[in-house]
Formats: sequence, C-alpha cells, structure tokens
Amino acid sequence: MANYNILTEVPPISKQDSFVVFERRKSNFNFPIHIHSEYELNYIIGARGARRIVGDHVADIGDREMVLITGSNLEHAWMDGNLAPGAEIYEVTIQFSPELFQGSGLIDRKQFAPIKKMLQDAQHGIAFSEKTILQSESGIHQLINSTDNFNSILIFLSLLNQHEVGRIDRIRRHVTRIERRNALRLVLVERFAVDERGRLLRQRTGGEQSRREERQYELIEVFHLLRKLSGGFNNAAGC
Repeated sequence: MANYNILTEVPPISKQDSFVVFERRKSNFNFPIHIHSEYELNYIIGARGARRIVGDHVADIGDREMVLITGSNLEHAWMDGNLAPGAEIYEVTIQFSPELFQGSGLIDRKQFAPIKKMLQDAQHGIAFSEKTILQSESGIHQLINSTDNFNSILIFLSLLNQHEVGRIDRIRRHVTRIERRNALRLVLVERFAVDERGRLLRQRTGGEQSRREERQYELIEVFHLLRKLSGGFNNAAGC
C-alpha cells in the first residue's frame, strides 16, 4: 500500500511561552493536512465555501469560523474547496502547550472545571457557532494587540472561559462538536482495495478473469479491510 504521509508541524512554542498567536491575511489556503501535539484555537473570517478537515470530518465553512482542537496528533487542515476567487481571508491561530492544563494545579480547581471539560471535549474538535464567535472577537483582537505578558494570560484565559460559558448555556444552538466521519479513512481503504485486487488478480493463473470474478474479489477484499479497520474508527457523538 502506498504511504500517504501527513505533515508533522512543529509550532514555535518555547518552554518559556504560554502560547503563540499568528495573524494572517491571505486569499487562499495552502497548508496541507497536518498534525501537532499542541492545542489550537483557529479563527477565520471571509472564507465562506472553504473546506474544513478535522480527523475524519469534512465540511464547508461559513463567513465566520472558530475551531478548538486539543486531540493529540489529530489531523486537520483548511482547504480552498468552494472558496470564491479573490477572497479576502483573515485568520488568527492561537497555539498553546497541553502542559498548561495538565497535572495537579489550577486546572483541577473548581473555578477551572468548565475550561477543563471543554478542553477534554475538544479532543475530536469543537466548532463554535457564529453567535459565539461574534462574542469572542473582541477578546481575540485584545490578545493580538496586548503588549503586557501578564495581561495577555488573563485575556487568554477569559477567552477560553467565554467559549465554555456560551457552550454550557446553549450547547446545541451555539456549539457543535465536530462529528468524526470516515471520509478520509474510506478514501485510503478504497485505494488499498484497488491496489490489492490488482495484485491478487495478477497472481492468479489461467488467463483473463471474468468481470463477475473480479467483482467477487472486490467485495471480499473490501469486507476484510473494513473488518480490520473498524476498530480504528472513532465516531464521536454530536453535541
């Protein structure tokens, strides 16, 4: 089977950093599907029709997009998809170390319980509604423009808390957990089935195989492949 590699990104977060913020203005998406161990909050405006890929979930996005990803090495990317030509995209990415919210410390205190739960729920990704995004935009701009390190931490924590408060109040209306679908893995299964069928048929002797026999091989191979891979599918319930 071919090796379908996924890029491993190494975010520039040092041991002295609590988080890093990237601000971009662009007209398209060109960063490939990738993974990293850091947590990420991604905010995008002006990219209606672009395609979001998170794990096995694939969907087109609207005018405003905000996604939180805390799953270790969860594949994700944004692609052009049905993005209109000449789009004016504004993107802010906040990446932060999982170490900030691990171990016994502030995160285990009751005041931080909502944030802790949200970070746990975001292991498969959380996509926030436009209403929640609008409520968060001022905090994002404050964080970008802040020149005081301590104040930046307060803004960052307030931003996370604001997301979780909105989620607790109206979880079904304002936040949707990204449902993990099998789109990407099924593509790989399909490619593998085609390659494997060709290999098996070439090994057979006796001349040309009938279409009926080829079809039987296809069904048998796909059946066995799905049985092998079914244990790896992770279908999260929607919120």
